[in-house]
Amino acid sequence: MGSLSYYRASIAINVGLLLAVIVAFVHFGSTNPSVDADLQAGLVTTGNSRSVSVNAERFRLNNLSPQPGATHRKKRVGRGYSAGQGGSCGRGMRGQNSRSGGGVRSGFEGGQMPLYRRLPKYPGRPMGPGHQYTRYGVVKLEHLNQMPDNVRTEQEMFERSIERNK
Repeated sequence: MGSLSYYRASIAINVGLLLAVIVAFVHFGSTNPSVDADLQAGLVTTGNSRSVSVNAERFRLNNLSPQPGATHRKKRVGRGYSAGQGGSCGRGMRGQNSRSGGGVRSGFEGGQMPLYRRLPKYPGRPMGPGHQYTRYGVVKLEHLNQMPDNVRTEQEMFERSIERNK
């Protein structure tokens, strides 16, 4: 469990750093527009004479991956004492969390009133009966002011607005 949260944290940090670099580049940019065009094409060489491949793919959120050696295989527990995590498999000797299927449900705070029950219900969400809201059609006042005085029904207003917009 610990290595998984560490892996997630390292990915979050890497994504955060990448976003910071992107924001800094967008904010400060370069003063030479031809360099910007070359950067997009992947033709720029850096100061230490390393060249970027012509077919280099730009960094996007969908093509990020950890650096080689940054990830570890999942620890196989309960495979004997010589494997390092045999016996109690790193869960300790006794207690609810050491049992199979142990632990508490998500949101449980040890008997304290949980956060999701302390907050009020939000009626705009589909939460069940009694939690519906009315959708209103928005009509601009400028459109109402352009309508003649003898217009009575919504259908007439709709038809006249279609005629006017043709």
